[in-house]
Amino acid sequence: MTFGFKSLCFSELGQDFKYFENSFNPTNVVKITAQDSSGLKLETLSKLKKGEEGWTANTILSSGFHVKEQAKISASYTSEKRAFVNVTSSQKWREDLVLSLLARTKPITIIPSVAFKNKSLTLAATGDAVDRNLTISTGSSFSSFGFGALIQMDLKKKTFSHSIAKLEYKISEDFVLHSAVRELGKNFDFSLWTKLSPSISISLQASLEVPTKKMEFQGVLTSAINKKTKFNAGFHSSGKFGLYISRQVYDHIELSFTGLFDVFQVTNFSAHKFGMGLNINTLY
Repeated sequence: MTFGFKSLCFSELGQDFKYFENSFNPTNVVKITAQDSSGLKLETLSKLKKGEEGWTANTILSSGFHVKEQAKISASYTSEKRAFVNVTSSQKWREDLVLSLLARTKPITIIPSVAFKNKSLTLAATGDAVDRNLTISTGSSFSSFGFGALIQMDLKKKTFSHSIAKLEYKISEDFVLHSAVRELGKNFDFSLWTKLSPSISISLQASLEVPTKKMEFQGVLTSAINKKTKFNAGFHSSGKFGLYISRQVYDHIELSFTGLFDVFQVTNFSAHKFGMGLNINTLY
């Protein structure tokens, strides 16, 4: 799993969309995506929680796609000397059924996920024995349209802890519109993505919190410097600025540098605002 700026983004539910993977939203929902050149894509979904030590996220595995490589190990180390390790593994039972496992540290947890996928529909279910959560997600795409939905249940309280529904319209290969409704109508998201050149793309997003009528904006610029090096930069209306630079050094090893900090408090770096990551892909 990737750590840092690249992981702070809207969740793509039930689809293999690539348009908003590099955007960030430091106040709401995050997605952590592991994807390699062969097509393996595993996603985790989380809500950020603010505590005394900054922003933290408890992740759950939501879906598995296109299983060709079967294992991914990643480790991240923050500026406050904290280390995290995740091991993700998937096994394709048949062409349309995938079983995924995420093992993580702090706390040590093993999270199973079962995903069913055919040409037009994805359905996934995930259970977290530690947090006692059950998550069900689905999504589909038809020509220029795509939709997804996710609902998370807290088995302890027997209540719905998170919900989201998404709609995406692809005007062309270089221009996409995106909208979402979260928390049973309490939040609305609107986004557009466009490709400026074969190697440069930009996404602009707005989020509205209905009860407080609070509006947030963010923009992200993505650039592929070459086949092995990627650069992303983003800005949030709250004053947050993020950078993500990655470099593939060998076939299965990627080094990444991430930074997320408050523009108005540049000297106030902490674990949730600044970090470095090391991602290692392995085959077995």
